[in-house]
Amino acid sequence: MMKQSRPEGVEDQVRAFFKEPVELYVSDALKSRVDQGATVRTVLERFRDGAEAVVVVNDAEQPVGILTPSDMGKLTQAFQHDKPGLVTEVMTQKPVLAYTDEPLETALLRIKQHGFIMGIPVVDPATGKYKGFLSRTKVHAELEDFTKLL
Repeated sequence: MMKQSRPEGVEDQVRAFFKEPVELYVSDALKSRVDQGATVRTVLERFRDGAEAVVVVNDAEQPVGILTPSDMGKLTQAFQHDKPGLVTEVMTQKPVLAYTDEPLETALLRIKQHGFIMGIPVVDPATGKYKGFLSRTKVHAELEDFTKLL
């Protein structure tokens, strides 16, 4: 059996992809965030509109919590019981974060280490302000597009 050869530099190009800064792959922060005073209804609307996760931010725009589709049971229950239900009552507190200036591979390893299925909130390392959500789905799609170019 003949060994397939790869074009020169492919491995280097793939390595370079994973060394790119996280900030190149984050989703729109406005679509995936809510303020601490938001209601459960607002979070359900964000999911309905396609958010993969909803990050709860404080007045300084820093993440204080997160809600993912796995929290849907808590959200639906709170909504069905006609509770005004603030997101702070059902969110997972102190989310694990990624930073805009770190390599993509570092953030992906953090996602894997913590067992996150959806992804991870991304913040500015200097201010701690929420910049967007790093979605495994988006990274996978970007990688797929990238490999088509090779």
